[in-house]
Amino acid sequence: MKTCHWYEPADEPGARLLIPGCAARAVDPDDDCACTHTADEVARLREELEQAEQIQRCASAALDDLTGAVVEHADGRQILARASAIRRARLAELAGHGAAGLEPDIDLADLRRRAEQAEAALARIRALHRVHQCAVDGHLGTCPTAEILDS
Repeated sequence: MKTCHWYEPADEPGARLLIPGCAARAVDPDDDCACTHTADEVARLREELEQAEQIQRCASAALDDLTGAVVEHADGRQILARASAIRRARLAELAGHGAAGLEPDIDLADLRRRAEQAEAALARIRALHRVHQCAVDGHLGTCPTAEILDS
């Protein structure tokens, strides 16, 4: 993910060049940066995951309530057998249209994976920033963060 940043060429001391990462700064370097930062992406993904988990909990509770009511009904076994047959037919139809894997509609595992990837990217960016700061301060050789980047 590209973000706006300043580049200081080694052959031109004191010079700074803006490397735009968003359209706003590419058009006007003095405009406010509109980049999405990794920390923002992690927060957004966590919120999305929390909402998806809440929806899953509510749907699961509603399904448990419905199942309980059906089981208590005199024709409960027949109703559950018919529901299973309808579900199998629907899944077979979806698979026939190349839509296998659409169940469930909310893929919590994918959301967790994306949040973990964003967190890992944020950790790497923080490490890169620390190495950059060591380089600016002139003690890159003793910078402990450089070991992190070698792995």
